[in-house]
Amino acid sequence: MHLGNGTLGLFIDEKADAQQRDALMQITSGKHGGLPFEVFPALITDPIDPMFVSFQFDLRGRDSTVTMGDAASMAFEPVKNPVTGEPEGIRIQHESGFIFKEADVVSAKTCTLSTDRLNFSWPDKAGFVAQIKYSN
Repeated sequence: MHLGNGTLGLFIDEKADAQQRDALMQITSGKHGGLPFEVFPALITDPIDPMFVSFQFDLRGRDSTVTMGDAASMAFEPVKNPVTGEPEGIRIQHESGFIFKEADVVSAKTCTLSTDRLNFSWPDKAGFVAQIKYSN
């Protein structure tokens, strides 16, 4: 049963060996259960072959950045007070959240993706920075 009509573009660190790549493919396909991955088969009707790229993380809380090869880039900054322009500290708690339980709310200065099949640029949108642990 399909509930959605989604496209999934999966990026895997190019340093992963064959066994790690296979394990990640099994997990992200939902074959091992566990949220959020177990819902993917119902939402994804157009999976794209995985892309193996280098990852670069600069983890600095609300000022974090990440790039995934030449295909994706995200940069965050604190939400600014509209009157004073000063950074605001905003956190969200989502007790039943299956993506994250708590996160810093940020402004996404950049959020771009460019592949053969997916292309978008969503600058100046809301974002979240969170540490996530998945287990089954």
